[in-house]
Amino acid sequence: MKAFLILCHNPTNLISRGIRFVTGSYWNHSAILYNGFVYEFNTNGKVKTKLSEWHYQGITQYREVTLVRDPNTVNGYYDFGVFVNEALFYITGWEYFTNRNDVSKWYCFEYVGYCIGMPNSHKLTGKDFKSLT
Repeated sequence: MKAFLILCHNPTNLISRGIRFVTGSYWNHSAILYNGFVYEFNTNGKVKTKLSEWHYQGITQYREVTLVRDPNTVNGYYDFGVFVNEALFYITGWEYFTNRNDVSKWYCFEYVGYCIGMPNSHKLTGKDFKSLT
C-alpha cells in the first residue's frame, strides 16, 4: 500500500511549541494520506478526514511511504499520558517515566510509526521522523 506521510510543524502555536519541548521533537504532528483520506490520532482519537476537508496550518513535508498496516485497523484513544511521562522524565531524569506508556492508547507519531512498520512505534516522537526532512 503506497501512501504519504504528512509531517506538520507550526513553530508559532504555543501548544505545538509545548509538545516539541516536552517530547524533544522536531515535528509536532504527523498523519497519513491514503486513498484520498487523512488518517491521524488527535484528542478526538483516530480521525479519518477527506483530504479536501482536512486543513492543518503549517504543513511542511510530504513523504511517500509504504504502509505495512492498514490505518483502518487501528483503533483506540488518544494518549495524553505520554506528555506527562515525558515531562516527568525531563524534570527528574528517571527512565521509569519513559517506559510507562499505555500501549492501548495512541498519539500521532505512534500511530504513523505503527502503520509504516517502524520498530518500537509505541515510543516514537517527532524526533524519530527528523531524518525525513
